[in-house]
Amino acid sequence: MFDARTSESECLDDLSLEPAFAAQSYRFMRRVNRFLGGTAAVVRFFQAHTHPGKTARVLDLGGGACDIPLAVSRKLNRSGPRVVFTCLETNPTALDIARKHIAAAGDPFVSIVQEDAFEYQPAAAFDFAVGSMFFHHFSDDRILKLLLYLRPFVTKGFFLNDLYRSPLHHQLCRLAVLASAPVIRHDALVSIRRAFTANDLLTLLPKLAPSSLVVQRCWFFRITAAILFAEAAQ
Repeated sequence: MFDARTSESECLDDLSLEPAFAAQSYRFMRRVNRFLGGTAAVVRFFQAHTHPGKTARVLDLGGGACDIPLAVSRKLNRSGPRVVFTCLETNPTALDIARKHIAAAGDPFVSIVQEDAFEYQPAAAFDFAVGSMFFHHFSDDRILKLLLYLRPFVTKGFFLNDLYRSPLHHQLCRLAVLASAPVIRHDALVSIRRAFTANDLLTLLPKLAPSSLVVQRCWFFRITAAILFAEAAQ
């Protein structure tokens, strides 16, 4: 089951999913990001690859509830804009939640638009693009197609922040979501079966011809890939 990524669908992939169920899923993911390393991984990346006094424009793919961009902005933008996020999302429930969170935070450095990443045509290039628990929703072919499509719009690099696929992770997750709603239980376990190993990413991502590629296992069954191009890798 874990030798290769599954092609099973998650409930959240269906944009017609009942809004109440979708909202449950986004609340669950916010907790996972906050307490199990997802937010911290993105903060570390931008701490390493941005600098105070110089603003980086960031494209956030599948922004969801925008919890990670808002957390990064709170951490890094205390003395002025260091990272400015444009988040893309297609799920109407996520868009509604994210807009409320952005408004409540009063954060001028995070915005969200209803756009399909595979068709998005930005008016200006971004420095970086980041996807958090986003890429596992797609096959390897679709991931590569998307990254190649976005490459002309992204000057410095991509950051993939996702789940690590393993039998142990699957079993621990099964126990952790026993008391959760059926939609959450289903999607959490499918997400792990759709997730990545280091070998998956090290096989796929060099096709982008990056100047630097660093794939890392992170705390609590998370995996990241920093794909940097010449300007950022210097």
